[in-house]
Amino acid sequence: MELDSNLFLPTRQDQLKAQVTELRKRLLKANEEKEKLKREIMEEDIAYIATTKFSEEIRDTTREKASELKDKQQKILDQLMETVEARCVQELIGYYRLSGRTTFTFQNYRGIRLETFYRQTYYEPYYLLFLPKQPSIHYSPYDFTNYILSKNTLPNFIPLKKITNELFPWDMDLMLEEENNMKH
Repeated sequence: MELDSNLFLPTRQDQLKAQVTELRKRLLKANEEKEKLKREIMEEDIAYIATTKFSEEIRDTTREKASELKDKQQKILDQLMETVEARCVQELIGYYRLSGRTTFTFQNYRGIRLETFYRQTYYEPYYLLFLPKQPSIHYSPYDFTNYILSKNTLPNFIPLKKITNELFPWDMDLMLEEENNMKH
């Protein structure tokens, strides 16, 4: 059996003051609990809103249709194949560069690029550009007999006219070898 705390207060007014004080404490505690619950509800609402917003923005691939996944897989495979093909071309170009000389076509010119190396790295390319003697005729890209040297980026100390007059176009390999030897 509980004893009433108001039992020991001398007057009725003191008892009422004590009850009012007790009720104020309970009201204060109830208001604190109410504010705490409001914060928790607000935090839950914010978490729910954030979760639903993000879930709308971020698509769950497990929910997507199988056909959409197949399409995405095909796109990825296509991009991968393009990348691999481009890489293979780059490797092939690198292998040609390692050989020291490559031929190419640029506008109306037939070109030869001569790679130079210094301390095991590519140093500087030099170019020889040839024009056909008769532009209206289509010549084989590998046959230089009907071409004349038009432009070059070789250093001035290489006697290019002498070499080309003696060796071009009959012995292209020897001519390029001579030019290469003079650069080193």
